[in-house]
Amino acid sequence: MPFSAISKPKGSPSIGSTPNAARAGENGKIADPRGYAKEILALHVDDPSPNAEILEHVDRIERSYPVYDVPKLPCWHKGRVALIGDAAHAVGPHAGQGASMAIEDALVLAASLAVEQSCAAAFRRFEKLRRERIDQVVKLTARNSSQKRTGGWLGLLIRDLVLPFLIPRGIKMGRELLRYRADLTPLEQP
Repeated sequence: MPFSAISKPKGSPSIGSTPNAARAGENGKIADPRGYAKEILALHVDDPSPNAEILEHVDRIERSYPVYDVPKLPCWHKGRVALIGDAAHAVGPHAGQGASMAIEDALVLAASLAVEQSCAAAFRRFEKLRRERIDQVVKLTARNSSQKRTGGWLGLLIRDLVLPFLIPRGIKMGRELLRYRADLTPLEQP
């Protein structure tokens, strides 16, 4: 989330932040666009390619964009209509899985519709197959987001000391989560 930040209206839950978001006004406009671009580059200088290379060519960041956590829907369908992807379960940008989840949803929904006798049964099956996986991706996203937040110099120090131990664990968990192939087994629980 190199180009986004929290702008939290009253009562809105948020899921991530970028440093110095407080510099942004109500409209998200950054007071020092050149300084902000340099700070973001410094945060991502050790990122894998192409993040740092892209940011090296960004000389100013004019505004900060809010990231909000969408409340969990109790049901993803009603009547003959089913929601998929972000409409059903928006996930934050911190795991890069939004489009993947929508594609998986489409595959699982299509397979469910092919084997069930009614839309209602297909939608129930689809939701039952997808809920747990989506919840796992939301947790991964929240964890990735929380690793990016800092709280002053002590928070930075602790984060920098702990991250080398947490990153390999996170990579392993991510690989296990991302191993699922909805195109091969859409009607099986991941």
